[in-house]
Amino acid sequence: MMNVVNEMRTELPMKGMDTALLSDAIIHELNDPDSVQTIRDAISFAAYYHRNDTRAQRGPLPRGPYIEHPLRNTLRLVRYGVRDVSVIVASILHDTVEDHAAEIGEEHCTDANAEGALKVIRSMFGEEVANIVRGVTNPDHPAGLTRAEKHDRYRSHVAEAIADPKVALVKVSDFVDNACSLSYTADGNARMTRNLAAKYEPLFPVFEDRMVHPDIIALGANTGEIRRHLQHGAVTLAAAAAAAAEAVK
Repeated sequence: MMNVVNEMRTELPMKGMDTALLSDAIIHELNDPDSVQTIRDAISFAAYYHRNDTRAQRGPLPRGPYIEHPLRNTLRLVRYGVRDVSVIVASILHDTVEDHAAEIGEEHCTDANAEGALKVIRSMFGEEVANIVRGVTNPDHPAGLTRAEKHDRYRSHVAEAIADPKVALVKVSDFVDNACSLSYTADGNARMTRNLAAKYEPLFPVFEDRMVHPDIIALGANTGEIRRHLQHGAVTLAAAAAAAAEAVK
């Protein structure tokens, strides 16, 4: 019976999977008994801090629990062939510091800031996980920047951060979930689609180039599959951006 359920789950699109299905799939498909408790702890930690967060509605897709986003990213990494537990755990936790640093710090230590939150993650999940989470956490912008300036700073941060191969894997899965799903927003929020397309489009070749490096391949990632996702995503994003530009004329 379980084999039938597992086969049915594998055929579901990730955006059709809820928190329970995604969590179960990560553990089942990773197939590493020694890491199960650590992964469950990371899911519990992320789910707690994202408990009141929702993912922005995209086209016909309903507004859903935010935790589904990091879980999708993580399952995608597992399906890319990544088996490094520090990468898997960091992917689950990747937005906790960016979104909830003060809350994490206040509840666990005296530092209600990003450094305090990273200190908590380091104590719970280890130095390597904390370093990866630091790498994927976008720094705060100075006040008064234009949207274009913010986008430039974001892209510069990404290009620098992905020099670390483990950060690169977490970031590319996050990028696939964000940039490659903009086609869902074209009909629902044309202005948001246009603005996000301008932010993301220049990063497609940056990620594609990074994925062919030996240090990424050494982590077991199916870089051909990742690059195919990026190439397909670039096409769908360009189409969504064009449709959005037409809609806001």
